Amino acid sequence: MSEFTKLAKEYYERGCSCSEAVIKAAYDIGIYKSNNIDEIYKIASMFSGGMSSGCVCGAVAGSQIVLGCLFGKDSSGKTNLNRTVASDFVKKFKEKRKVTCCASLSAPYKNNPVERKQNCASIVEESAQILENLVNSYLEKTGVNS
Repeated sequence: MSEFTKLAKEYYERGCSCSEAVIKAAYDIGIYKSNNIDEIYKIASMFSGGMSSGCVCGAVAGSQIVLGCLFGKDSSGKTNLNRTVASDFVKKFKEKRKVTCCASLSAPYKNNPVERKQNCASIVEESAQILENLVNSYLEKTGVNS
């Protein structure tokens, strides 16, 4: 397990939401840089608990935010990479978990909050690993510096 995946899981276990844990760990480890991390962290908080509706997993959303910071469109609209990277993340996540829906991922643990929290910690860890592998792969391919 990498330092990043350990840190993301640790942040989740210490009280960050799933989306916040991924964002905070990615920033603290230096996967991406931001002049306004507080703003990005506030944005990430809106994605926890499947956007409070059980929809998209917050760890998936947090990972996509990091990918957007690195490979998303700039103000000129330049890039074709954003959709490719986003799609690659979802594909790899679904290879492990089959779905990206928070409610579906948590359903087996609905009546057991301890097991649900452990499952979510595992999802945060897996998301961080997928994210780290994709970032390394795409940075190597593109030569883009974070």
